[in-house]
Amino acid sequence: MFKSGQKRDKISVSFNKNLIAFCKSLHEKFHEEDYLRKGYLAVEALDLVYPKKIIELFITYFYPFKEFALSRNIDSFKDESLKKGLLNLFGKLSDDEDWTVAEEIDRLWVHFDQDEQEHVWTFLKLFIDLCDMYKKA
Repeated sequence: MFKSGQKRDKISVSFNKNLIAFCKSLHEKFHEEDYLRKGYLAVEALDLVYPKKIIELFITYFYPFKEFALSRNIDSFKDESLKKGLLNLFGKLSDDEDWTVAEEIDRLWVHFDQDEQEHVWTFLKLFIDLCDMYKKA
């Protein structure tokens, strides 16, 4: 049996590995979007220096809005409270405080085919599940 700290370490490693894979897939699809490259590099860098911080930021700024993601409705990302949570989350990972994440999600979403959209929802569900596990550990 793992001690709570060891279990949380394993969960955060899994979370980071999957988030990096997700960010990499977004960067590869939208390679012309420089902020995606910067975000991808920021997640990788934070993973090297303070790996638990990534899941902790996600829990603080996105997890409270998990029902929006679980609803699998892209229009949910237009909710003002979720927009603020996303801005707070990505503001911590980016120098550009004016960057409106929700608008970018909406703008890029139309470029995903059905399988890619399913891929996004699957990743979001995985991140939420890992947050649930982390919080219970």
